[in-house]
Amino acid sequence: MMCKNWILMSTTIPASPEDEIVGRLLKILFVIFVDFMSIIYVIITS
Repeated sequence: MMCKNWILMSTTIPASPEDEIVGRLLKILFVIFVDFMSIIYVIITS
């Protein structure tokens, strides 16, 4: 029930452009961080 309400809220309230930009930046940073960690893991294990 909570999930349905949350989906309704997220769809009815339009996301501002700033929120979209922040979301994209966080996604990019997360991808870079994961790549960085995998490189460090390879260096340590080799």
